[in-house]
Amino acid sequence: MNETGVFLCEKAIIDSRTNMASLINFYDGIIQPIGFPMVIPNITLVCFFDKGDDTQDVYEAEMSVSQNSKTIVPSMPSDINFQGGKFTRLILEFNGLILQNEGELTFDIKIKNPEYNIKKVLKILPSIKIQNGTV
Repeated sequence: MNETGVFLCEKAIIDSRTNMASLINFYDGIIQPIGFPMVIPNITLVCFFDKGDDTQDVYEAEMSVSQNSKTIVPSMPSDINFQGGKFTRLILEFNGLILQNEGELTFDIKIKNPEYNIKKVLKILPSIKIQNGTV
């Protein structure tokens, strides 16, 4: 099994007729203009997988979220199931994540048997102040 893409976005929508995924409002970083703590109302982790030559259909996995190495969403099961197909996706939605300060927000997926880890890191920055035309 190989991951073919890992994305953070505000929302993922799956079309029931075509089974196509639409990812809305990608996150590549967050700038907090007001201060901390702050709330991210909606953030969705989307992982695409290719089964490759593996014959295994279901992979046990655990997902956790941390900010600056401090766990804010404890480990939870998030199995990856190909359901007899060659491709699958894992979509995990988080609502109301509270961030205490700037730094890194890390989404960590640990896949068991075979051992495989996926990390997606989002930078959280304080507001940018412009003075005399410089940042």
